[in-house]
Amino acid sequence: MNSLRLRLILAFSLLAIIPLAIAMVFLTARIQTMVRDQAAERLGSALGGIEEDIDAGGRQIAEKLQILARDPQLKRLYLLRPAGSRDLMEYLEERQVLLGLDFLSAADTGSSYTPTIEKVEGVGGFAMVARAPIRYQSAAVGSVQGGLLFDAAFLRRLGKTSGLDLVLRDSVGRVVATTLPEASAGSLAGTPGVERTKVAGHTYLTWTVPLEVGSPPYATLMGLASTAVADRTIASLQLASLLLGLLGLGIAIPLAILWSSQISRPVERLAAFSDKLARGEWEEPIALHSVRELQTLVLALDRMRRDLQTYRDKLVTSERQAAWSQMARKVAHEV
Repeated sequence: MNSLRLRLILAFSLLAIIPLAIAMVFLTARIQTMVRDQAAERLGSALGGIEEDIDAGGRQIAEKLQILARDPQLKRLYLLRPAGSRDLMEYLEERQVLLGLDFLSAADTGSSYTPTIEKVEGVGGFAMVARAPIRYQSAAVGSVQGGLLFDAAFLRRLGKTSGLDLVLRDSVGRVVATTLPEASAGSLAGTPGVERTKVAGHTYLTWTVPLEVGSPPYATLMGLASTAVADRTIASLQLASLLLGLLGLGIAIPLAILWSSQISRPVERLAAFSDKLARGEWEEPIALHSVRELQTLVLALDRMRRDLQTYRDKLVTSERQAAWSQMARKVAHEV
């Protein structure tokens, strides 16, 4: 790196690469920020809509069951058990279809009459459950319960409308349903806020919200928005920047060689001329046409050459005169 030419080539190469690299860094960061903000907005909007739908669904189920619990036919069939148990079962199956529920049953007691999200025995999973009391002569003699299963099929229906992958956890953090493979979903941390994570080789932005149905602790729903499109865009941008950088180098290096030679060759000639001056070779003038700054140096060196030559001529003349004077004094002394 002691060569001026090499330094100039390196400087031109860096000038071609550094601005592109800086622009690439800022542009990539900007795209990632935009993707994160858009994904966060999309996640927040979608999960907020899902929360509202689930909450509204719970209220609708509760209202349907309250109406059903007041049905005289249900009361009659319920009170006629066990003689009317088959008729009661057929009646509940028919009403389950009409009300659009995944399960419907009658029980002797009811623990809570507000909608909850819980694991329901006998229906095979986690569900949105509502209960309504069956009353006879103003006394609760039993209850009717029904709801919707929160299984993978249910989450797929929600995810299809929102464009998200979903993971449902119970109140203690266990995965109860997901649109992802079970092993991948189990490795995800359900932390609140927007997080970037990788699942099965794919990158997602995640957001977890509580499903505030019933009493706490609540079940949680995690939404995952894929960043595959943005990742491909960034990868394409990086590839384009790399190609532009190589193209810039391919242009900058030949130009740097050309321009550095136009600067370094006059400097090398000036160095050789200075060396000749140091050896006392002052007769040959320097003829060099270059940039203004180097031309000023050339004129200064040539003026110094002429001054040294004039000084040498005067010195030779003076020494010659001194020698003649000394010889004349010797001749005069001999005479």
